[in-house]
Amino acid sequence: MSTYAAEKNAQTHATMKDLKADADTVRQDLAALKDDAVDVGSQAAKEVVHRVQSGAESAMELAQSTGDKARACHKSVCKQVSKHPTAAVLISLGAGAVLGRLIWR
Repeated sequence: MSTYAAEKNAQTHATMKDLKADADTVRQDLAALKDDAVDVGSQAAKEVVHRVQSGAESAMELAQSTGDKARACHKSVCKQVSKHPTAAVLISLGAGAVLGRLIWR
């Protein structure tokens, strides 16, 4: 084999060795990237779950508070109707007449 051919063969061998090393590096980088992406996705999912739970708790507190206020308001209205039944009927009749008038327009 000529020196030129041997030299080219050695260069080709070195180039192939470099390419294999680069391919291994790329594989390792891709594996690390995949692991990082999984970690980021997992953290994002945990954050979403936390926010949803927090929102659900806030909604439950708001619903409880609204329910308490509605019960108190209902109790107050029932007391007033018991104390003044005629006025309650007349107010209801007037409100119904006004709403009926607005609807029929």
